[in-house]
Amino acid sequence: MTTPTAVHRSRSAVVAEALGYAGGVLVVVGVALVVANTWDDLGVNGRLVTAVVAGGVAAVAAWRVAPGDVTWSAGTRLRSTLWLVAAASLALAAGLVTHDIVEATSVEAVVLGGGVTATVIAAGVWRGRIRPVEQALTWLALAATAGSLGAHVSAPGFTGAFAAVVGAIAVATGLAELTDPSPVAVWCGAATLLVACQMIAAQWPTPGLLISVAVGTSLVLLAQLDRPVTQPPHVAACAVMGGVLLLGTLPGAIGFYGERAGMATGIVVWVASLLLLAAAEQPGLFRAPIPTVVLAAVLFAVGPAVVSGDYRSAGVVMGLVASSALVAIAVLHARVRLVLVGSVGLLVYVPWSVAVLVPGALAAPLAIVVAGLVVVLVAVWLLRRRSVTPTDSAASTPSSRAPGGAV
Repeated sequence: MTTPTAVHRSRSAVVAEALGYAGGVLVVVGVALVVANTWDDLGVNGRLVTAVVAGGVAAVAAWRVAPGDVTWSAGTRLRSTLWLVAAASLALAAGLVTHDIVEATSVEAVVLGGGVTATVIAAGVWRGRIRPVEQALTWLALAATAGSLGAHVSAPGFTGAFAAVVGAIAVATGLAELTDPSPVAVWCGAATLLVACQMIAAQWPTPGLLISVAVGTSLVLLAQLDRPVTQPPHVAACAVMGGVLLLGTLPGAIGFYGERAGMATGIVVWVASLLLLAAAEQPGLFRAPIPTVVLAAVLFAVGPAVVSGDYRSAGVVMGLVASSALVAIAVLHARVRLVLVGSVGLLVYVPWSVAVLVPGALAAPLAIVVAGLVVVLVAVWLLRRRSVTPTDSAASTPSSRAPGGAV
């Protein structure tokens, strides 16, 4: 039972924490304004002393704050915030040493110096304990350090590739629950993969776009599959970061490769849509098959369109025949989702095929008529299927009748 004394102590801790954060923000803003106005006049030694003093004060204050009796108490949060400030200040000092004293003036060298410092401080404070802020800072600083190391390689794409390796390790570590709390590692790793893959695609587009699509698809599949990802925070991290990565790179990848090899790209996209549809139809394989079906429907319609960039008539006919076949198979096997996907394809390629194969003034009216017929037929089929209820089906089976034919 909670005593009045315990309640009073809890409220006092919340007030103290709020006052500490408010005062800290005021101090940081004030110091930042002073430093910004006098930064050019401080000189090398003045800048370095300012960064080291700020980091040292924050580190001593963090060391002196009691962590509290529970895992994520007010004291623990305050300690984490102070260690974050200390790591940032000392990383700035390391970057100044790299730039002004060592005279390694490239951005990659400065980031490397600051990243190593931040990683050492954060990992030393974290040490595998339940410290979410320190754990997140460790993973992110390690990714920045790895990326700056990759930037020193003369070949393109290594900045993102080195950072992506750290992101993959973080995701795998979190999914295996080797850290606590494990969602921190998954979120940091997935976010690192998102940024790293975009860097690879920008620096080296020919393989980079394909790598980005593959990584995004892998994250989305991890979120969709029932296993091995089971915790909701893990699912959310993979779904959000993988979905953003796919939305950002998949259209560009299709356009990039479609300009260079339209036929091959269109067929690959179309086959990928069929594989996604087949996977979505497997019961119990995906948590939520609807997003997979939507993506498959889009790819199913886009694939033949990409082929038509090189061979217009062939692409249109391919889309029309494939959509018709999918609708026919779906109707025979009573697969509603497949009917809807095939109907989307028909709505795209029936008017298009009429415009290509029947040129002239009648093309547009015929396309409208045929598209309307497709919609009506799909609606009729759905209504007929809905009218056959499980009760009706059960009543019509022989097992529902009594022996001897009596009802």
